[in-house]
Amino acid sequence: QNTSMKISGWALNASGIKEVKILIDGQLMGNAKIGFERRDLDKAYPGYTNGVNSGFEYILDINNVKQGNRHITVQAVGIDGTIQSSSIYINMNKH
Repeated sequence: QNTSMKISGWALNASGIKEVKILIDGQLMGNAKIGFERRDLDKAYPGYTNGVNSGFEYILDINNVKQGNRHITVQAVGIDGTIQSSSIYINMNKH
């Protein structure tokens, strides 16, 4: 049985990305791995520091997540300290 879920995407910041935090219901689960190649984004949004390596990925162990509606937040922290957040709700249904 699969007990993990991949959370992936991209993050851009003019100063570069310092870290990408993954939170569930406001609780920090960990930091995503950053630096995955995304040449498509660098072309679409040119001029960002390390834009070509703006992808991130996090493997969430769903054994650590309660069933029901969960609020997943991704926080992209820039080297300059600025934070951009993106959130979604998912229904965690484990059998």
